[in-house]
Amino acid sequence: MESNHLTIEGEIQAHSVRVQVRNYGPPSPRLELVTAWPDYSLVRSLGPISYSANTGSSRFLGFGEVFLVPAGVPITYKGLGGPYRHVSCRLDARTFEALTGLDNGWDDGMLTACRNIRTPQLNAALLRLAQETLAPSFASDILVDSLVNVMTVDLARYFRQALGEAPKAKGGLAPWQLRRIEEHVEDSPETSLSISHLAELCGISSGHLMRAFKQTTGETVHSYVDRVRLTKAQRLLCETKLPLKTIAAELGFSTPSSFSFAFRRATGGTPASFREQLRKAASRPSIGSKTH
Repeated sequence: MESNHLTIEGEIQAHSVRVQVRNYGPPSPRLELVTAWPDYSLVRSLGPISYSANTGSSRFLGFGEVFLVPAGVPITYKGLGGPYRHVSCRLDARTFEALTGLDNGWDDGMLTACRNIRTPQLNAALLRLAQETLAPSFASDILVDSLVNVMTVDLARYFRQALGEAPKAKGGLAPWQLRRIEEHVEDSPETSLSISHLAELCGISSGHLMRAFKQTTGETVHSYVDRVRLTKAQRLLCETKLPLKTIAAELGFSTPSSFSFAFRRATGGTPASFREQLRKAASRPSIGSKTH
C-alpha cells in the first residue's frame, strides 16, 4: 500500500528481515490501487484498519489484525486511506520459502488464509517487535532475528493447518476442534474460561480435552489461555489509555498487583513500563516519510 503520506516511526534491520513501525498519513479521498510487494510482509495493525483487499476473482475482504502479504502477488486495495498505524515485518523471500516450503504459487485458498491470521503467538511476537523497534536496546538485532525465526515456523504451521495439510496427532484434536477453541478463547468477553465449556464446544469430555490439547499443541489449556490473555494485555496497553486496574479487571485478574506480577513473569517488565516505553517512542521525532 504505497503512499506519499507514509511515516516510518522506527526501524530495525537484522540478518534477513526488516521491521518497521509505519504510519500512513491523514485521511485521503477514497482510493483504489494495485501493488505487489517485493518481500513477504507480516503485518500487525496498531490501530483501526481502513483497507480491504481483493486478490483475483475473490470479493473484497477486510484484513484482520494480523495478515501476511505474499511476495510478488498483485493485490488490489481500496478504502479511505490513512490514518493507519502498523508494525511491518518484511521477510527475505528466499529465506521465507526455504523455511516454510511455500513458494509464489499462491491460490485463492492460500490468499484467503493470509487475510486474517488468528494465531496468538504471532500476535504477541509482532507486538514485541513493535516495542523493540520503537525502543531498541542491547542486541536488538539478535532478538529480532530470533523472534522472526520462531514466527516463520509458526507461519508454516498455520498454513499447513489452514490448508488442511497438517496431520492430526495421535490422540490429539482435529483441526476444526483446535480452531474452535482458538476462536472462542480469543473472542470471548468473559474474564474466565472453563475447561468444561471448551470441551463442550469440541464435543468431548474435559479430561479428553486436556490430554488432546497437550498432545496437539505441546502446551496445556491453561498456559494457552494465559498466553492469549497476555496478548490481550499488550494490545490494551498499546492501543488504549485504560487504567491498569481496568485492564486487570477486564482480563480476569483479582487485583492490579496480580496482573502486574503475571505480566512481569511473562515479559520481564511491568505493564506500566511497557506502556511508558511505547509512549516515549511514539513521542520521538519520526525517521521520515518513505514509501514501501
